[in-house]
Amino acid sequence: HGLQCGFCTPGMIMTAVDLVHRKGHDLSDHVIREELEGNLCRCTGYQNIVASIAAGAKAMGKSDLA
Repeated sequence: HGLQCGFCTPGMIMTAVDLVHRKGHDLSDHVIREELEGNLCRCTGYQNIVASIAAGAKAMGKSDLA
């Protein structure tokens, strides 16, 4: 449930990947929400997007260890 119509998806993905590269794999909801501030989503209240980014960041961190 990290995306809905696709309107914001490219910007959200680009922001999320950059965020993980800059701030690491353990991101708080507050940090994620601040970083997404410029991306407009027409469908959701951002909660599922924030949760998806946090989960993806943690998964990216685990793959770095392998």
